[in-house]
Amino acid sequence: MKPTILLVSFVFSPNLGGIETHLDDLCAQLTQKGHVVTVITYQPLISSFSAPIVENHDHLTIIRIPWFKGNLYQKLENNPLGQILYLVPPILLCSFVYLFFTRKSIRVIQTHGFIMAIVGAILSVISGIPFTVHTHVSFRFLRGSFYAKILLRVLRRAKCVLVLTPDAMQELVRLGLDRSIIRTYHYWVDAVFQPRDKKKSRKTLSFTPDAFIVLFVGRFIRDKGVQIVLETAKKLRNITFLFIGSGELSGDVKQMAKQYGNIRYEGIQDRVHLSYYYSASDVCVIPSSLKDKTYMEGIPRVMIESFSCGTPVVSTKAGGLKTYITTHVGFIIAPNVSGLVKKLSWIMKNRSVLPSMSQHCISLSHSEFSMERNLRIIEASVS
Repeated sequence: MKPTILLVSFVFSPNLGGIETHLDDLCAQLTQKGHVVTVITYQPLISSFSAPIVENHDHLTIIRIPWFKGNLYQKLENNPLGQILYLVPPILLCSFVYLFFTRKSIRVIQTHGFIMAIVGAILSVISGIPFTVHTHVSFRFLRGSFYAKILLRVLRRAKCVLVLTPDAMQELVRLGLDRSIIRTYHYWVDAVFQPRDKKKSRKTLSFTPDAFIVLFVGRFIRDKGVQIVLETAKKLRNITFLFIGSGELSGDVKQMAKQYGNIRYEGIQDRVHLSYYYSASDVCVIPSSLKDKTYMEGIPRVMIESFSCGTPVVSTKAGGLKTYITTHVGFIIAPNVSGLVKKLSWIMKNRSVLPSMSQHCISLSHSEFSMERNLRIIEASVS
């Protein structure tokens, strides 16, 4: 049996999101390879879900700390100090108590997100156990700010810092972090996300063979651009728009689906059914916000799922999207309704470009987002 990994993250399943899904996949793969993993996290803070406080599986233990919800995390989104005060003390205390009894069996503390890196740094100083940092977003820090100075001191103590894009690496180097401890990694997706025959997929989902289908998958929140897609759907009545997911704007999506025949609310779908939706669609849209803030869209799991199914992506330049959305695999738009209307209208009239783009999507998925490649990077960071 390989040494125990203490994984510290403020989000984890059953909360829904790309990070949570990645952590589920990561824990599954690490335990299959003989690692023992203990997760210390919170009961879901940004959803109504709940789960056992202690959950045991083969080589995997999950400890969930009950803590205040009340939408506090979203309210503190632009207040780093507030987030630190809200998220660090309980998980630090719980992790410290856990390490007090299990210190000899833990070989590495794996933290997820910059705020949890603070927890990792403190625990590492106390216990002497090395820690690593996994980032899940793109970011831009105000150089010389109080938060940037604290973050740099924390990250310099890390054994390894994993980032999603070359731009993220450059941002940390610009901040003053040694490039030698930074590694680039990516998420991967379940093997069910694979190209399926478009006609058969549409038949399975009861769509007409000749429809032009646009897919939106994700959280129904403003930053993900769901309202842009809804307004676009109102203007392009000859295009079918599918919405899969949930969130604070679910009511808006459901209401629009009742009013407009070209809008379909499909709710939350399991992975197998979701792969059919990708394959049945002509394009997937990711119109994430381009707001100038510290944290931005990383590498959306939706993009990887779409590529793996051979479906081109229409997106903004938000965060890490601009790194991988090239003319070979998708289209870049302005983050507004007119930009999306113009682009979707053009694609519908030029659908002949999509088959070759589909092949490029599949190739990119295999080369950059394979489980084997990225799991090797993560395993090397904890060895």
